[in-house]
Amino acid sequence: MELQFNRGAFHPQIVIKAKLLIFVFLLSMATIVLGQKSKKAVTNIRATGTVWSAEKAHAWYARHKWITGA
Repeated sequence: MELQFNRGAFHPQIVIKAKLLIFVFLLSMATIVLGQKSKKAVTNIRATGTVWSAEKAHAWYARHKWITGA
């Protein structure tokens, strides 16, 4: 028993869409791989915030009335 493949089994538009999807998939994978490759380790971590004293915070909020709605 031999398997016979009919070359005209798939509609040409389906073949074009499949090739386009494969191309887009490969292009997106290449983009992701190159993006991951260019990542660098963080060596210098800056402070995320400043701790204010209660007096300084109250004075700042008193000067900025738009925050408190006063």
